[in-house]
Amino acid sequence: MRLTVTNYLFGTLIGLAALTQAAQAWTCRNEDMEISCNNGKCEKADSHTPMSVSLDERGKVSACAYSGCWEGRAQVLRKDGGFLYAAGSYRFSTSQSKERTKVAIAIDREARVGFVLVSSFAHPLTCTP
Repeated sequence: MRLTVTNYLFGTLIGLAALTQAAQAWTCRNEDMEISCNNGKCEKADSHTPMSVSLDERGKVSACAYSGCWEGRAQVLRKDGGFLYAAGSYRFSTSQSKERTKVAIAIDREARVGFVLVSSFAHPLTCTP
């Protein structure tokens, strides 16, 4: 097959279009419960703080609770089979403190469920793409 300028340009445009497609973003919420883990023991927390988490497949993270969000780029991002994992250390958006909080997110893209760890709290999540 002879490579023509037209074929070359067409192939280049197709490749560029694939690169510019938006990364699939996931939005997850913990509607039912949160789990608190302290002193080597985890239990369903007495109170429940709804939390919203978003993660795209390029590593943009937003984990929101109370009156603000932990946001930024994941320092670790991994796609493995049907799973999407992200982890990092973020500042709370409404805080003046430079203190950072570790956040880890795991999403099963097929089952559309996930899990987020923030400090000593673990939140099961339901997710939608």
